[in-house]
This record gives sequence, C-alpha cells and structure tokens, in this order.
Amino acid sequence: MNADNQQIACFKVADGIYGLDIMGITEIIRYQKILPLPKALDFIEGVINLREEAIPIISMRKRFGLEPIAETKATRIIIIKLGRKDVGIVVDSVDNVLNLKEGELKPPPSVTTAIEIEYLSGVIWDNDELVMVLDMDKVLSGREKITLAEVGAGKEKPGEEKIDEEKTAL
Repeated sequence: MNADNQQIACFKVADGIYGLDIMGITEIIRYQKILPLPKALDFIEGVINLREEAIPIISMRKRFGLEPIAETKATRIIIIKLGRKDVGIVVDSVDNVLNLKEGELKPPPSVTTAIEIEYLSGVIWDNDELVMVLDMDKVLSGREKITLAEVGAGKEKPGEEKIDEEKTAL
C-alpha cells in the first residue's frame, strides 16, 4: 500500500498515542468481560467470546510494562489479525483515523522512552502530538505468537470447560 493512501487508527495507552494501519484491524469493540486464562503470559488478559469465537486479549498496558488500570467507558478492544488468528488488544481509548500523505510516516527515532523502538514501524506528527505507529508482528515474539495461536484453538467456547477424557474414563 502506498503511504499516500494509508490510514492509521490512533489510540491511547497511558500517556502515549499509538497507531495501527487500519488494513490490519478487523474491528473495534467496546470493552467487555474478559474470561481469565490460568497460567497465561502476564500480558494476556484472557479471552472473549466474539460471535462464538474465542479471541485472546492482550493488555497493551501490561505489554508495555505500564500499570494496569480499571476499564472506563472509553476503553476499547481492537481486534486485529496476527497471522491467521484474530487477537484483541485492550487500549485506553480510540481517538481518530489519520489519512497519511506521502512522506508523513517517518522512521522511528533512535531513542524512545515509552516502548522499545523495535515495536514501531514509524512515527507521525498529528498537530503537536507524536503518534507511534506499531508493527504488531514485532510487538510479540515468535513464541508469544505461537502461544496466542494456541489460545482458543480448541473447539470449546469461552466459559465452557473442556472435559479431560482420561480423567472421565472409567
């Protein structure tokens, strides 16, 4: 996709403004109850049931090493595609969509304070605010992506307990 027709959805996590290319976003939904998963990675909040699909949910606050907060009316879950799997990311709010002109997406600065530079595909200035455009493929390691792919891979729906056939066999 050419930069002159790229659109970036902007969202907030703590004091930072971040963005994702809208082509990688499936949908944006209101926050809903997340069912926790025992022994999950610390930044995986759990799963939600979205149209009978178990969608793993990542806390961007936890992923960035920030203090978690209680959800508000502005809290949103952005559903994205990671490989062939839908994954949700919890953000503090979704603000706007920027239509980029050619040359507006700049390489990430060599020094960042909020997140590691490797997570970024670039930065944009929106008025006087810096928007850090994330590359979600880089936010998670290969092993973390495999773990997410395994979450919800079973046929059971969130909230339903999978029966261990070995324990129930007589």
